[in-house]
Amino acid sequence: MNDKTTVMQRLEDQKVVAILRGVPPSRVRDVAMILVGEGITNIEVTFSTFDASRSLEELVAMRKETGLLVGAGTVVEAETARAALFSGADFIVAPHFVPEVIEFCHRYDKVVIPGAFSPTEVAACGAAGATYIKLFPAQAVGPSYLKSLLGPYPWARLMVTGGITPENGQDYLKAGARILGVGGYLTRGIDWENPSWDLLKERVARIARLVGR
Repeated sequence: MNDKTTVMQRLEDQKVVAILRGVPPSRVRDVAMILVGEGITNIEVTFSTFDASRSLEELVAMRKETGLLVGAGTVVEAETARAALFSGADFIVAPHFVPEVIEFCHRYDKVVIPGAFSPTEVAACGAAGATYIKLFPAQAVGPSYLKSLLGPYPWARLMVTGGITPENGQDYLKAGARILGVGGYLTRGIDWENPSWDLLKERVARIARLVGR
């Protein structure tokens, strides 16, 4: 398992986290290898997905051979954070401000990224000690909103998720985002019973080019 400083450096150096929402455990390794092949090694498994713990364990088992950084997303209670961290997760992501999750991650000195939308929520996440703050859903407000938030909150390390694509990703980075969380763009419309690997490879390659991988 990576230490907090290493995780932060990896997240900011790579500038992207691939979010695997709805990917069945049986396909997680295949998807991860496509991502790794394009130089994307930061992956988040969402715990709103059935059997997410199996997917997390699969990715953790791949860490030594691939250098993966593995996160657990949609974590809305401390017990889920505990299970994910004890299974080897490197970082924890929440869709909203969950003080108990932030507190638990602090206890084990782990990167925690709660979600926020309004200035009040950004301030609350910062006061609670969030490592990064996830602006979600980003597509509802766009890069100009993110840039405006950084006026009164220049200390905020912002990750943006929700509608991030190769077409708008660079705009968010220029506006001040530290990390892009890319999920729907990568996996939308893929039939996991008979996946189109060429389509996924094309999408991954476009995101990799966006962040200079």
